[in-house]
Amino acid sequence: MTVSLDEAFGGQLHRAYSGKAFVIAGAQTCSLDAIEVEPGAISFYEDNPSPGKRRLRAKIEQDGVNYDFSVPADAARRRFLAGGVAALKVDAQASQLIHVRLGLCRPFPADSCYAQVNGLYFL
Repeated sequence: MTVSLDEAFGGQLHRAYSGKAFVIAGAQTCSLDAIEVEPGAISFYEDNPSPGKRRLRAKIEQDGVNYDFSVPADAARRRFLAGGVAALKVDAQASQLIHVRLGLCRPFPADSCYAQVNGLYFL
């Protein structure tokens, strides 16, 4: 397990103006890794890109920089749909550490692979 977001992606992690974390397509780096963060370093919010569509997103702060990730993790998504962002906030606050599994999606747009949270384990 790595220590930082930047290390997780071999120093190839970038932050778009929107805050979304990505790696340039074709960069020589791993596509899966994990970090552990303290509860105060992660926050969750709901994104509603279109009527009736609910998406979970997370912001992780490291070294004064906030990175924005989609959260397609199954268990986190089920918890979010059942109890909203508040349920995940309660889980985070009750934890000493949060194990965050990270991954890269397929290139979108064609030159960027957005980083995402593939799993959350509240320790």
